[in-house]
Amino acid sequence: MMHLARKQGLKIAVSGGDAEAFVRLPRADLTSLAAEAVAEHLGLFDHAQKSYWAALLAQLLQ
Repeated sequence: MMHLARKQGLKIAVSGGDAEAFVRLPRADLTSLAAEAVAEHLGLFDHAQKSYWAALLAQLLQ
């Protein structure tokens, strides 16, 4: 994982002698927060739509 992080140019802060590392991410800005909110709502909508169609199909096949 550390090799992949270094390859992508991420900064790694190793804690002690353990094999744990933490990736420092840039602070969230308004654009990233809005994109996250939109993606979450689209995911919920997609899940609700698929659940509806699965329930409808199950009801029709009975």
